[in-house]
Amino acid sequence: MIWQDAVLLVGQVVLGLTLLPTLRAGASVPLLTSVPAAAVLFGFAVTFLSLGLYGATITSSFNAGTWLLIARWCRA
Repeated sequence: MIWQDAVLLVGQVVLGLTLLPTLRAGASVPLLTSVPAAAVLFGFAVTFLSLGLYGATITSSFNAGTWLLIARWCRA
């Protein structure tokens, strides 16, 4: 793992952990926030994969999936 992958992985883990309380609390989040965030993060995951940054790919995909769960269960 190169250092850039490690930095992106740690940052994505921190961001992912900050999303979990929103998901658990069922806070009201607009679809115009959650769906674009998920789409951008999936785009990042594809980009990271193409660069061989596998840790960042996994964590970005996890965060995108979390945003999709928020879109599904925490609609405004």
